[in-house]
Amino acid sequence: MMALDGSVYLGCSTGENGVDVHAVAHPARSDNVLRYLESYAHRDAPLAERELRKRVADWLADRADPA
Repeated sequence: MMALDGSVYLGCSTGENGVDVHAVAHPARSDNVLRYLESYAHRDAPLAERELRKRVADWLADRADPA
């Protein structure tokens, strides 16, 4: 999940032994998070939500082109 204003990124997934949760304030300041979001926005996986991928791609594009 990402806050609508892009100020917070939350990620979680289930694993064999528990749940992994990542919360990142100001994700635009983290190279690791930016790389992950870039790959997420462009992956073609049936489990990845299309609307969220589009929103992430739009956020990344707005961040790269602050016109």
